[in-house]
Amino acid sequence: MKCHGIRPSVVAYASVHCLLLCSGLGRAGAAVIARQEITPTYVALYLNPSGWRFRLEYVGFLQPADHFRYSGPVVLNCLYFHTRTGATAGTLRSASRTITDDGRRFGTGLAWDDSGWRLVDPWAVATSPNGFQAGPTLLRGGRILADCRAERVNPDPSRSARRAAVARTRSGQTLLVVTLKGFALSRFARLLCDLGAWDAVNLDGGSSAFIFVEGRELVKASRWVPAALVVEEMISARPPAQAQVAASQPSRLPWLGTDRARPSATTATSGLVTVLFGLGDYQPQIVFLPRGQTPEEALDRLRPKPAVLVSPCLFDPARDRPLGTLICNRQSIQGHVGPAVGYSWTISSKGFALSRCTGHSPANCDIGGCGPAYVLNGSPDIGLASQGYTRYGGLFDPAPRVAIGVTNMGKLFVAGTDEPLTPKQFAEALIKHANARHAVGLSGGPHSVLYAYGRWYLRPSARVPYVISFSESRE
Repeated sequence: MKCHGIRPSVVAYASVHCLLLCSGLGRAGAAVIARQEITPTYVALYLNPSGWRFRLEYVGFLQPADHFRYSGPVVLNCLYFHTRTGATAGTLRSASRTITDDGRRFGTGLAWDDSGWRLVDPWAVATSPNGFQAGPTLLRGGRILADCRAERVNPDPSRSARRAAVARTRSGQTLLVVTLKGFALSRFARLLCDLGAWDAVNLDGGSSAFIFVEGRELVKASRWVPAALVVEEMISARPPAQAQVAASQPSRLPWLGTDRARPSATTATSGLVTVLFGLGDYQPQIVFLPRGQTPEEALDRLRPKPAVLVSPCLFDPARDRPLGTLICNRQSIQGHVGPAVGYSWTISSKGFALSRCTGHSPANCDIGGCGPAYVLNGSPDIGLASQGYTRYGGLFDPAPRVAIGVTNMGKLFVAGTDEPLTPKQFAEALIKHANARHAVGLSGGPHSVLYAYGRWYLRPSARVPYVISFSESRE
């Protein structure tokens, strides 16, 4: 069956019921979305020809869809997964690395890079820079397919369920559609035809279907999900957003040496443990911990075994998600959540960078996050209140603390103490015993983690959803 453009009945329906809200979009939304149609039946977003890209945000375990609300201008559900465990189906690729692969090959692959996206054979996802398996293909060259049996995908084509799709019009414009009401697959394919789609692939739908536009929830999911497809503005298209620490404080510091150093000091008077090492020999990673798994258990299963394991950046224990942003392997695992407070820090091949948090995810780094600055340019006068923090949550109270930073000699360090210290006491200890020039706080209190070269210095007494790992690089 071929599509032949938009039927007059649909045009009439849209003219009466559709809300065209592009005039109300913010800068980031307008940079991505050319036009949006919101009706009682479906949400359709026509994206701009350029200036945006897809990004897969995968957390490794089930989370409420609200976890992804602020991950980008547009966020929607995407891949198939086990509804109890969150294990994803098929191959999942991000930044030219395989994130998960259960060996199953089904449906159609959705693959992309910075030049655009394409539909591929499911076997080709494993060699694509970014992508995952979805399906079935709903439209190809304007012809309706929707053959679940041929593509070996589970959705019942005759069952009425909420649907989601990524499509391309005949002119090449990208179209995202998520329905608020139930559709059989063939009827959904016809709707896509009516909206101008020429090629389209079905995404996971049903109770998992959701879409956020600039944080507004247009379709609400009733099921937790492990991942989301984010449409974000291209980094190169953004105006410079990150402010420098100060005019006299360069945001990028010298890269570290290659000498492997062992834990350098355990000072009995301060209780501070400082670990110095050369990152040229280490690969930083963010390691997610499923509920019920401890950092000790994660250490036993990780290969290669990490040399250093430390606390994550600050996170919300109630929602089990990071505060601010979280970067790993040059990909934003989570877009910025919450107010723009504190400082953003990154580690990349160019060194350790620190800048005021602006609410945007830093780009081109191995790992990165957000947190309170304890030491700036060798000064402990940190002013947490001036960084935007409040006393709610106990950040100002005495507590065990962990930090990451750079010394006056340009060495990276991680440091922690199990003694309850105030922020100022901790900052003074970092300057005195770690020779800190810049330092930013990681998660502390009952969530403190510090392991180095076979020894545990700080063990958490409460749930930690992820840790920062440094493993020896293998050339």
